[in-house]
Amino acid sequence: MCKVLGVSTSGYYVWEKRQNQDETEKEKWNRQLDERIKFHFYDNLSAFGSPRIHDKLVNQDKIKVSQKTVAIRMRALFF
Repeated sequence: MCKVLGVSTSGYYVWEKRQNQDETEKEKWNRQLDERIKFHFYDNLSAFGSPRIHDKLVNQDKIKVSQKTVAIRMRALFF
């Protein structure tokens, strides 16, 4: 199967092992941040950009996050 897919056997087993692992803290943080970003974005009729979403996250939700991180996460979510 690895020959057909064009991957090494060791690469396949590393990938398979990763699939069976629990969610890391970073992945959990990103998932929760994405949920809050989506909430504020759709709550405001999809009219807010990253500066306004960042402001809502910091002031309303009390989440410590940079505006650059919010912009990167929004780009991955919506574009």
